Amino acid sequence: QQGADDGTAAQVWRLSPVHEGAALFHLVNEHSGKRLDVANADTSNGTRIQQWKANNFGAQEWLIEQHPEAPGTVTLVSFISGLVMEVADGSTEAGGTVQQWEDTDSPFQWWQLEPVG
Repeated sequence: QQGADDGTAAQVWRLSPVHEGAALFHLVNEHSGKRLDVANADTSNGTRIQQWKANNFGAQEWLIEQHPEAPGTVTLVSFISGLVMEVADGSTEAGGTVQQWEDTDSPFQWWQLEPVG
């Protein structure tokens, strides 16, 4: 779920290449050590995005695409489904659900990656 920036390790994600030189990444949470994961490897619109222990399944592999219409933003595409990560219903509230959905070129599907430290 989304929340306000609080500066904790729970909001820090490390990009780790799936293979050396690969375009696919695991997104690993600095606090929990778990990976960003499509729940149950489901390929449907509306499937929740969660943290899950590391495994060797495509539900934890992400393609990071630059978004030319919004410089400085990226779209995170699930390898398992080809769907993109978004905040459900464009919510701006803390606790908003993060899910996958077909690419609608909407701002709630655009993410900013910022270096830490």
